[in-house]
Amino acid sequence: MEGEGGSGRGRRLRPQSDRSNLIPDFIPVLGYLDDLVIVPAGILLAVRLIPPELMAEFREIASRDNARPEIGRWGAVLIVALWILGVALALRWLTGAAPA
Repeated sequence: MEGEGGSGRGRRLRPQSDRSNLIPDFIPVLGYLDDLVIVPAGILLAVRLIPPELMAEFREIASRDNARPEIGRWGAVLIVALWILGVALALRWLTGAAPA
């Protein structure tokens, strides 16, 4: 901590919580309710701060890139295949089956 500038005492004394939480998450239901309000509001604010011309350009680029869904399909096939392989290996290990 010495190399980071300052003594670091303040870092140890302040609570280790997220500053964007109005209500701590360990309070049942209410702790997550503020996240349901703050996160979408922050996204909406960020989108509204983007100039309309720039947003139109980004949407045009996104629609052009969306014309090639085969890449996404192959990625999904790869991920599903890896999960199936992982589950099969885990089951084989758990059952104690000898390698072929």
